[in-house]
Amino acid sequence: VDFTRKQIDDLTAHVARYGAKGLVWMRVKENDEVETQVGKFFTVDQLNALRDAVGASASDMMFFIAGSEKIAATAMGQLRLEIARIKGLMNPSVREFVWITEFPMFEYSETEGRYMSMHHPFTSPMPEHLEMMLSGNLKDCNAQAYDLVLNGVEIGGGSVRIHKPDVQEKVFRLLGLNEEQVKEKFGFFVDAFKFGAPPHGGLAFGLDRVVATMEGFESIRDFIAFPKNTSASSPMDQSPSEVDLTQLQDIHISLNLPKK
Repeated sequence: VDFTRKQIDDLTAHVARYGAKGLVWMRVKENDEVETQVGKFFTVDQLNALRDAVGASASDMMFFIAGSEKIAATAMGQLRLEIARIKGLMNPSVREFVWITEFPMFEYSETEGRYMSMHHPFTSPMPEHLEMMLSGNLKDCNAQAYDLVLNGVEIGGGSVRIHKPDVQEKVFRLLGLNEEQVKEKFGFFVDAFKFGAPPHGGLAFGLDRVVATMEGFESIRDFIAFPKNTSASSPMDQSPSEVDLTQLQDIHISLNLPKK
């Protein structure tokens, strides 16, 4: 792999869209010497160690991103796909499926300053991680959640749901809801489980995404039933449209819009 300086700059801008603060590149020259824009921060032995650690050889390039695990993993994944596009490594006629399973059940929100559900609070933990979760270890707890991916595109996803009221209530409490809040917001839901609920789960496909991916298109615009134009309106059914005042009154909504 060999990229021009402009291509590297474009790749750096590309990963910045996914939260990366920068992109470090290293190129292995014909004499196995490692060339990089950050060479002054490394010794020759350190550069060689990085080269050997990833198994790089002459004419190979290495890319590094520093950041949180989530940002680095997302940005590197997108970088990998972008390089594949540039190098023509993607063959839309080849269809490769893969199941992604055992997602983390919780993820830490820097904004909220606490753990939150990665998928939603009704996803069941892996059976072997139940005690871990009940003990309060949210970082290492994985969920019975899964995605089906086609050629790198998620085309379906789902999970096995919690069906035990004590487990469901514990999840709510771990997410910061007190007993009163759980009862007020989800009391009917937790109580329903007390009457008996079998283990249950499901999988939902995005049919338009499936067809678009199988046809080699990145956009689903030509495959959705009611495509929107650039102003977010639907030419097929003329929506959004004016709402009758009587309809608004029925649901107790009043408008105070500027006159046209």
